[in-house]
Amino acid sequence: MLEEVEDSELQERLWKADGPLVVFFHTPLCGTCKVGRKMLTVALAALPEIPSVACNLNAMPHWAQDWQITSVPCLLVVERLKVVERVYAFESAGHLFRVLQPYCS
Repeated sequence: MLEEVEDSELQERLWKADGPLVVFFHTPLCGTCKVGRKMLTVALAALPEIPSVACNLNAMPHWAQDWQITSVPCLLVVERLKVVERVYAFESAGHLFRVLQPYCS
């Protein structure tokens, strides 16, 4: 499940994560983000052990600067507060599944 979180909740989850955290950055009016979210939701349904969150980048622009996010949709896999995977071209649910599968415990 791709839960929408605010800035403070994202920070808390990043600090508490003992493994990878999938972070989906989007903006509300972005049509590509909506399609990307659907593909990501399908991929994550097959990988329920990977924790994931969604964040409105308009509401937390400092993350764009801190993590050098150049466009949305943007999918990050974060481990130990470091970005270990960055995806801008979502392509398909199968592609996202293959990208995320190595991060399963």
